[in-house]
Amino acid sequence: MPIQVACGSCAKRFQAGNKLAGRRVKCPVCEGFIDVPVPQPVALAGTGVLGLLDQEEVPTERRCPKCSRPLGVAEVFCVACGYDARTGTRIQPAAAQAPAASPVSGFSEAASSVGTVAVGFVRGCLCSLVAVSIGTAMWYYVAFATGYELGLIAWGLGILAGVGMRLGYARHGDVAGITAAVMACAGIFIAKWMIFSTLFLPLVDHLKVMGKLGSETTTCALFFQTSFGIMDGIFILLAFFTAYKTGSGRTDE
Repeated sequence: MPIQVACGSCAKRFQAGNKLAGRRVKCPVCEGFIDVPVPQPVALAGTGVLGLLDQEEVPTERRCPKCSRPLGVAEVFCVACGYDARTGTRIQPAAAQAPAASPVSGFSEAASSVGTVAVGFVRGCLCSLVAVSIGTAMWYYVAFATGYELGLIAWGLGILAGVGMRLGYARHGDVAGITAAVMACAGIFIAKWMIFSTLFLPLVDHLKVMGKLGSETTTCALFFQTSFGIMDGIFILLAFFTAYKTGSGRTDE
């Protein structure tokens, strides 16, 4: 005789032939899967019609039509795949939509960012140092060839220091600007000492013998007296602020 089956998704009841016993078929209404049970011999509690009435119908097992997970009698939502039997659609679980960020991943990203900034800063310092070295060499060559120390070149050192930092670091910030300014001032000091050592230092002993310099005059004092005047201070300030503005990116504001 036909086997009575019910769809676990849409609750429709059907009759299946004996040859489908033990197999899984699709529901013709919602296309969910239906497991056709194998008929079991019924032990009658009594005889005749009264014995048949004493038997209780054993409900078939319900499964999710999408992932085949067993479902309870009143369960209409599959927590495994998100299938909703009421609408016939799948809903992604909220826990899968927003996975928690891993603390290790966040630390790795932060460390990588810090490392990138540090490498860029070192590259900016090297570029600024190379630019200042070129400017210092040019200043010394001009002074040696002409016999005059052109203070305007000090301003050029500030420009070179800022541009070198900006090209190598490629980031805005006061640290980059201050570093470029310090490098510009260091380049100016080194260039002035080189010029003093070449042009003036050989004359110190001669001037002392002629009495134009006191015997107690030191080389360091003579260096500052001959190399740093009012105009030199103005050009050094221009070089400092130019290197700072260029290196920090303030010129873009």
